[in-house]
Amino acid sequence: MRDGKGILDEKDRFLASSRRVGLLPAELRTYVACAATLAEPSSEYVVRIEPENKRVKFFAITSAKDSFPVTDRQIIVDLKKQSVFDQTRRRILVRKADLMGMSSRSKQRPAESNARQKLAIGNKNTFVSVDPQVSE
Repeated sequence: MRDGKGILDEKDRFLASSRRVGLLPAELRTYVACAATLAEPSSEYVVRIEPENKRVKFFAITSAKDSFPVTDRQIIVDLKKQSVFDQTRRRILVRKADLMGMSSRSKQRPAESNARQKLAIGNKNTFVSVDPQVSE
C-alpha cells in the first residue's frame, strides 16, 4: 500500500510516520491514541499497528531528515493487557520514502531500492537491524 498514509510491512502490519497519523482512518487513529496514552512516545516516531494482536509499537527516530534514519528505541504497547515494554534496539529505516509520503519522483526511492538490493532484503522489509546478529 502506497497511499501516502502508510505502508504494509513484510508481515502485512501497517506502519505510519508520526507526521501522517492524523491522515489515518478513525479506527487506526484510535489504536495509536490509546497506545500513546500508555507509552508517551517521542515526538518523531514510526508507529506499527497490529490490530489482530491488539498491539502498537512505536519506533523512535533519531532524525527524519537523515536519508536512512536510525531507530534506537522501541516501545511495545499491548492494548489487551494494557502493558508497556520499552527496549533499546538499533535499526535502520529503509522505507522512509513510503512512510513519509514522498513522491514517486523523489531521489530517496532509488537510493532505498539500491540499499535494499545491496543488503539483500525484500522490498517489503521496513527495518534492517544495525546489529547483524539480531534477526528481523
